[in-house]
Amino acid sequence: LFLQLMAIRNQMAKAMGYPSYADSQYASYGRDRMPADSLKAAQIVKQVFVPLYARLRERCENEMKYLGGASFSEDSFLSAMEADAEKVVHGGKEAWRYMLAYGLYDSAPSKKKLRGSFTTYFSAYGCPFILTQWQGDASSVFTVIHEFGHFLSYYLNPEGTYYGVTDLDLAELDAQGFELFMTEEYEAIFGRYATAARLCFFMNALYAILSGFMEDEFQQSAYAMEAPTVEKLNQLYGRLSKEYGFDKLFGYGGMEWTDISHTFRFPFYYVSYGISMLGAMSMARQGRRVYRRLLRRSGTEPFAKIIGVDVLSEESIRNLAVWVENKVDTWLQA
Repeated sequence: LFLQLMAIRNQMAKAMGYPSYADSQYASYGRDRMPADSLKAAQIVKQVFVPLYARLRERCENEMKYLGGASFSEDSFLSAMEADAEKVVHGGKEAWRYMLAYGLYDSAPSKKKLRGSFTTYFSAYGCPFILTQWQGDASSVFTVIHEFGHFLSYYLNPEGTYYGVTDLDLAELDAQGFELFMTEEYEAIFGRYATAARLCFFMNALYAILSGFMEDEFQQSAYAMEAPTVEKLNQLYGRLSKEYGFDKLFGYGGMEWTDISHTFRFPFYYVSYGISMLGAMSMARQGRRVYRRLLRRSGTEPFAKIIGVDVLSEESIRNLAVWVENKVDTWLQA
């Protein structure tokens, strides 16, 4: 079925005048870059972040196991977040109170709920809404912080963020940027687990970069195949798994691409997680003024202009890798 779907999508792109299906999807997502730009950046990402990720995972292994055994009270988290959100950006407290006061946060566990979490916007009511399931572990905390990053941007500036998004990568930048700045406020949320949580977040951030570019490289190569077969797709994914280090780290063998729902439903979306995380890190290096500018943007401002840096350039990627490693060094030595 997927092979048939790829053929149909390639025909659609050709009928619309695009050189490839990847080009048509990048255009539909409003990106201010081309598929070739992502492939070029992917080669630098593999050179720089693959060894860094493997090295840091080994160094942070004990801390991550320590965090894995922790549990967190939702009531305590909800209370702490009010003040911490305001520290990240003015208006954070107001948005948090509004969310809770009007029942715009549904975290009750239920078998009838989707397993994932998301934030949407009720245009008829003029307000965002978060749906999630609180499990009491660190992952629950990370998830709600991420989703509130979306909620906050929709609440403060719906015209420029929800209604006006022209570049899909900006939507994730709102949430990932908020997450990064929130790491500075972890003591109130994670208590004695704050350092472990910071390290875990940065490992997740590096994974977002690697997996984002890997899935995009896989999809670009898959849709460009002359006569694709399932066996060829498995071989391709297996080769990329080795190049990105996922074979050793996670035991990838070549068929894991079938577990990524975006591959089937939202082709070429996944790289947004990687590109926007590079942008979020760049914002964190520059300071909160860039994040405030992001939240105030108009619906037409492009990703590169808001960040002020070409995050896909080799210089930027290498600088961010050094910045991440220095952060980890500081926390491990504390």
